[in-house]
Amino acid sequence: MKKSTIVSVSLSFLISAGTLFADDKGHEIAKKYYDLKDPKTTSSKATMTITDKNGSQKSRTLQMYGKKDDLGTWSFIEFESPADVKGTKLLTIPKKPNENEQRIYLPALKKARLIASSGKGGKFVNTDFFYYDLESHEFEDYTYTYVKDDKLVDHQCSVVQMSPKSTDTPYLMSEAWISKEDNFVYQMKLYDRKTSEHIKTMNVLETSITDGCIIPVRILMTNHKDNSKTELSLSDLKVNSGVDDKVFSIQNLETR
Repeated sequence: MKKSTIVSVSLSFLISAGTLFADDKGHEIAKKYYDLKDPKTTSSKATMTITDKNGSQKSRTLQMYGKKDDLGTWSFIEFESPADVKGTKLLTIPKKPNENEQRIYLPALKKARLIASSGKGGKFVNTDFFYYDLESHEFEDYTYTYVKDDKLVDHQCSVVQMSPKSTDTPYLMSEAWISKEDNFVYQMKLYDRKTSEHIKTMNVLETSITDGCIIPVRILMTNHKDNSKTELSLSDLKVNSGVDDKVFSIQNLETR
């Protein structure tokens, strides 16, 4: 889940939110999230822990890099272990407003391939994250409708329905739990485009505030269709410390 994610202009808020129509209220609540400060660069180590329907677990370690510029948000992911996924890399490149290009490098094939738009609803290296979940999405990509107020663990939240304007997405819609305290999204329910079923839930379990940016450092993606889940945990997080532009190149993607 990216805002312009991990991920963005000012709003004039009405004095009384109760006077807003549902879509206006949802629009303004969501805008507060997208207006949060984004880091210019990030880098971290990460662990993905995958739990299948039988309770069996397997872990993967990886390196993650991010950069934001006028085009959008760039990201580069490389798996370090175990051996069967070591060297697998994913590069996300912002091409133009509301459009991203994703390329994956598979060591067995010794070359990178482009992820087609129709393939972005596929599992990322057999985790519970889709390729779509790992790319940037802008405020203008959705329409917003306020649903209700709700409490999520320690957070008093506004629940906002987000409907993608494009039909070329794996999700028909999502519901975001946005904290009234810090305007960050702590839960998202994701609905399948073909069946309209609630297929996945994303929960932010832990955040870090660095250089004024709220960074999710533990994310749990629960797959209700497959009865599996994947937890992504970050460590050695560096924010606004700089990342070489060469990291986000196709040449680096294809370098063994």
